[in-house]
Amino acid sequence: MDMVLPFVHSNFRTAPDRMAIAGLSMGGFGALALGQRYWGHFRSVSSYSGPADCGASPPGYWWAR
Repeated sequence: MDMVLPFVHSNFRTAPDRMAIAGLSMGGFGALALGQRYWGHFRSVSSYSGPADCGASPPGYWWAR
């Protein structure tokens, strides 16, 4: 995220204070996982038809590292 966000902001017309992340199906799961991991980076986090588990991440899962 530390490398992606500066690239996106420098190459696209973005508003860093109004960022959102969303995904469909497993992408929705990824959006929720990234939204939990990088709390405060996104104004909105959305999952469309994705498996939602908003509990604490168990140790050892890729999104908990």
